[in-house]
Parts: sequence; C-alpha cells; structure tokens
Amino acid sequence: MTVDEKRQLRATLLLEIEEAEHDLAAIKESARRYLLDVRDVVRTVESTLDKMERMQVPNLGPDPVDEMRKNQRLRNNFSFDAALAVIDQLRDASAKLHDLRRRKAEFGIGA
Repeated sequence: MTVDEKRQLRATLLLEIEEAEHDLAAIKESARRYLLDVRDVVRTVESTLDKMERMQVPNLGPDPVDEMRKNQRLRNNFSFDAALAVIDQLRDASAKLHDLRRRKAEFGIGA
C-alpha cells in the first residue's frame, strides 16, 4: 500500500468514525425522547390506578389521560415494535462504531 493510499484510508476511516459517532449520538437522543414518552404514560397509568385505589374523584382540571389520547406522537410511537426499533438502532449504531474503531486500531491509525 502506497503512502497516498494509506493517507486516503486513514481519512476515509476517520470520516466514517466521525459520522458513526454523530449517528449514534442522534439515535441516543431519540431513544431518550422515546423513554420520556414511555415514562409519561407509566406515570399517568400509576396515577390513575392510585386514584382508583383511594377512591378519589379526579380533579376537574385537564385530564392527563385525555391529553395522552390527543397526543398523536404518543399514539404513533408507543408500541412494542417502536421500542424494539429503538433498541435495534442503538445496537446497530454501536456495533458499527465499534467495528470502525477496531479497524482503525488494526491499521495503526491514531487520532
């Protein structure tokens, strides 16, 4: 391999690593937002259950369950398949970055 080929390989690999790191960061942020949605649903279910167990009449303010029903983002994203998709995206992006870093180390390419 010529010196120019090595330089090109190094530049390409470093660019791929940078892109993979960016992709993984975006997927992690998406997963965090998804998790917040799941937590909101869990809290609402817990609150409703707690009120029912204490035989409380819900307050007359905005009903969180009605708000959840109106939230199209929750309706679209809150499913088992959506959760699996988030997990798969995280695993795939992490594996890709790990593989690129391994290749970098194999070629003896420094930062």
